[in-house]
Amino acid sequence: MLGLLVASMVNCLGGEWWPMFAALGAVLIVVSVFVRPGRQPGTVFAPNFEVQPEEHRLLVASQERKTMSEVVEVVGRISATWSELDVMIDVVSAEHAVARATFDLAGLLERRERLRRTRDDLQTLPNGGLPASNPAVRSLTAQIDRINRAYSQVDAEISRRIAALEKTAEVGEMFVNEEALRRATQHAEQMLAELDQETLTSRLEPEPSTALADEMDAVLRAYRELIDIPNGVG
Repeated sequence: MLGLLVASMVNCLGGEWWPMFAALGAVLIVVSVFVRPGRQPGTVFAPNFEVQPEEHRLLVASQERKTMSEVVEVVGRISATWSELDVMIDVVSAEHAVARATFDLAGLLERRERLRRTRDDLQTLPNGGLPASNPAVRSLTAQIDRINRAYSQVDAEISRRIAALEKTAEVGEMFVNEEALRRATQHAEQMLAELDQETLTSRLEPEPSTALADEMDAVLRAYRELIDIPNGVG
């Protein structure tokens, strides 16, 4: 079973311990293939970055942390639709897929952060007045160019994956909205049908006030006839 601990995803997963990580100024993401024995769900543990480092993603820069926060919001929108989609999709598989996608995206963000940090470090190196034709300067320029190209590729892939998550959220939300409209329409149709049936029934049955008026008119006519009888005799 794929377990995912995303410090910035606590709002989605229902935990309340994210502020402790936020105070450290970093976003910690840990993925584990198996739930380790003795660990209770939702507990915080200190990750060992030296053992199985592929299980961890640590984002420090504000740019990547902000992007990760936006991804968490999108994931929350996706998971919010699952209660309506459970008859159409395998929710467990969907949870695993979104968890894996989120962790992989965090890896790309971590890589982008490292590339930018390395590039910034190289760009601040003093050249000591060496000419651009100097082999060391040329090598430095070439490395910065390579990093810039790698950075652009990673940045484009991050944008593509975030767009895919956004699309997933939008599709789920559209379905939920459509289902809500369908239920509202069905309720309105049912109500109108009941009203139509009540109207038809009321037409077949005498309306109380009309029946009372007819009854009183009949009584009055009978009363007048009784009064007129003596006058008509003899």
